[in-house]
Amino acid sequence: MAAEARAAVLAERTRIAGDIHDVIAHSLSGILIHLMAARALLSDEPPDLPRTVGMMDQAVNVARLAVHKGQTVVGTLRGDALGWADIRSMVEDFAITTGMPCSIDLPADLPADLPALTPATGLTVYYTVQEALTNAARHSAGAAEVTVTMIVNDGRVGVRIQDNGAAQATRRTARLGSGQGLRGLRERAADVGGDLVAGPTGTGFVVRLEVPVRR
Repeated sequence: MAAEARAAVLAERTRIAGDIHDVIAHSLSGILIHLMAARALLSDEPPDLPRTVGMMDQAVNVARLAVHKGQTVVGTLRGDALGWADIRSMVEDFAITTGMPCSIDLPADLPADLPALTPATGLTVYYTVQEALTNAARHSAGAAEVTVTMIVNDGRVGVRIQDNGAAQATRRTARLGSGQGLRGLRERAADVGGDLVAGPTGTGFVVRLEVPVRR
């Protein structure tokens, strides 16, 4: 039993290390790319100011997302539980930060009968939605719309993240998220007794997660 506990702790530490790597390496790389592009545009004769401003705005958006993800990782290390309101807030913040239309079918006033998520399940749902949104922002067409649908039934939570970015959908399964990627998300789902599938739909890309409410 002690060995199983140590293995579980090691697995979670590995996931957290991947999350931290995402925030530091991937986010900083994205910011650097946009800033270098902005500098190159300013070197043109005459400088392309509108595109430069656009590149700077993208760098700011990447930085904001990095701050949001960093706060989530720190909260995880503190043992903070993530619930329905946190998931809804994250989707709304993502839409504001990226400018990508995102919707989630959780009302502002959460239903009284909505069961509370355990820390492990809440974290799994949160990270899956976050990584699916990030995947859509990185690899779908700029006009992509993302919808997050949740169903709670018979003690299980079903989550569907669907976008309409069909242009690159067939190339995105292996690139879902960064760091841990699709394999990491599947492992996280399996750890709480759930299952995750993802792939192109013909009109976009979908990620489906099903996990028990309590685990």
